[in-house]
Amino acid sequence: MPLATDRQTGHLRQIAAKAAYVETTRKNLARSRAQLDRTRAAIRTAAARGSVDSSDQLDRAQQVAEMEFALTESRLARLRKSGEEDWFTLREGLDDSWENLSRSLRNLVKRISDGD
Repeated sequence: MPLATDRQTGHLRQIAAKAAYVETTRKNLARSRAQLDRTRAAIRTAAARGSVDSSDQLDRAQQVAEMEFALTESRLARLRKSGEEDWFTLREGLDDSWENLSRSLRNLVKRISDGD
């Protein structure tokens, strides 16, 4: 019987770890959405004032950030629906997406700071 209890405990730990990871990522994704929305609003305001010109590089940086956000959101939804066997593998893809999203947001902010 202790073996069954050990398996159950391990199973419960995996479920708890997955739930915690999903919740943390969901909150981080919400913060990233807010940052992206604020950044886009800042671009519109700066463009209206003439302090930043719209450019292909700036437009592309915005598009990349939006695409990375959508991909990260999609991967989170997929991980959320996954079973305990798959979630570690899906987590790696989500972690990669998260890094790409973070990089694209930094790049977008840099483009604004550089006046692109």
